Amino acid sequence: MKLGYGETDKPASASDYRGKKMAAELNELLQHVKLDTVHGVSHDWGSFMMSRFANYYPQRLLSCSFLAVPYMAPGRSMNIDPVNVLTKQKLGYEMFGYWKFFEREDASQILKNHVFLSPVD
Repeated sequence: MKLGYGETDKPASASDYRGKKMAAELNELLQHVKLDTVHGVSHDWGSFMMSRFANYYPQRLLSCSFLAVPYMAPGRSMNIDPVNVLTKQKLGYEMFGYWKFFEREDASQILKNHVFLSPVD
């Protein structure tokens, strides 16, 4: 399993994070825990994966809920720049400004340098 969360593998190749491959891995996970169908709920960046899972494995889903970011059709991308401009004007901050941060080459190192992880009791 290469989901890249928690203690799972974190592949360096961007191709390992393609939607079809991630959807297949989620399908494998459902098979492993013996779940035939689920109610899928996604939030933010997870909406991309839920969108692809709905495309490739619709028979596995009883329903889908997308929170904060809607379904994304294959081959299309979400242009967050207009959303960031509008929310900066209306709210005083860029709602998806952190997306731009995560795209930076040095984002991983900045996070490592500034995130405090407390020990687990």
